[in-house]
Amino acid sequence: MKGKIYKFSKYKFSMEINPSLYEFKEFYGVYNKQMPLLISEGFTPQTSKDITRYRYLSMQRENQIVKDFFLRSFDTVTGLACYDGKLIIDPNSELLLNVNQNTQASIPLTKEQFDKLAKKYGIIEESRVIHGDELTRGQAKESEILYKLAGDDIKFHHDYVDAVYDLGKAIGVFLPKDINKPAMYNWTMGLVTRWAWVIAGMSLDNPEGISLLLGVQKQGLDEILKRNKSFSVEENLEYFRSLDKRILYLSSLEDFQEAAKTKKIRDEIYKQFLG
Repeated sequence: MKGKIYKFSKYKFSMEINPSLYEFKEFYGVYNKQMPLLISEGFTPQTSKDITRYRYLSMQRENQIVKDFFLRSFDTVTGLACYDGKLIIDPNSELLLNVNQNTQASIPLTKEQFDKLAKKYGIIEESRVIHGDELTRGQAKESEILYKLAGDDIKFHHDYVDAVYDLGKAIGVFLPKDINKPAMYNWTMGLVTRWAWVIAGMSLDNPEGISLLLGVQKQGLDEILKRNKSFSVEENLEYFRSLDKRILYLSSLEDFQEAAKTKKIRDEIYKQFLG
């Protein structure tokens, strides 16, 4: 299935990452075929932290199109490394990033590879993980797995859990059947509007399974500036102010017009979003 490219304008979708500066493209199909395609087209695969943040921010908006887009099920480049009942969350797995058509259901791990990941990211004992069923709100907030998938940010993790449970949904954690097997799996972030499960162990090479990877690509600086020239001075002033409080020194239209004649605006855009 051919992926679509989405460009969210500042009028449709305003959030922390300012996705009017980004393109999103879906890659449907078998994971070990779609990941290389995503990379070859110049897109960046998204982590569990990325997907979680998009979801949380979209739930704060009233735009139903944006909500429907981000609350779907997505596969990620975040990995779960298993070895002898021990677990590691690899937030942006190099092994998953480099899968190819010869990659099988999971990626075999050596003890050396596992130990290297453990030193960098720490180990989670399976005995500490509630999994295989939906969690209560309190259990979800205390889940070490969910905390790490949200990017090790406790406040954001709790805010996201509350947002999901306020929708009347519940989060569940599902691990591979054999966590003693030395292997790397990818994390799938389930469909929030139906269930909000996070699942590790979906086959990377199953021809009957459909993965949905989300690729993101920054638009170039020249494209951004060209786009902004199509807006009025008033619209541009409002837009740049919204990007960051540091832009507030542009206190008037005259200030903006003067700044636009210099490198000031270009430098601010580049520093904040493209540097």
